[in-house]
Amino acid sequence: MTTDRKPRLSHRQALKLAGLLPMEYRPTELARQIGCHRSTIYECYVPNGAPHRRDEHGHLWIVGTEFAVWAGANPIYCDGVAGCPVCGSAEGETCKLTCAVRLAKEWIG
Repeated sequence: MTTDRKPRLSHRQALKLAGLLPMEYRPTELARQIGCHRSTIYECYVPNGAPHRRDEHGHLWIVGTEFAVWAGANPIYCDGVAGCPVCGSAEGETCKLTCAVRLAKEWIG
């Protein structure tokens, strides 16, 4: 199934990326953690390249820290926030990736 939906995160959701753990989440769990609907995971993020795997039963699994880095490397922020939603800088994509990686590393330790 192809979709025209562009994956987007609000400022609040972008900040929640730092709280994702280096463990596998089911789409419903990930949606609950970042504050979106599970259909957003299935219909927006996965078709647009979010890192995931399917097990032998066809269940979708997403590693939280990998998703956070992916989301930081992709231009998916669009709630009127100018620049990076994490640090507020106007540096663009490089800053988003740097912030997501920094936040993920801080969380992991």
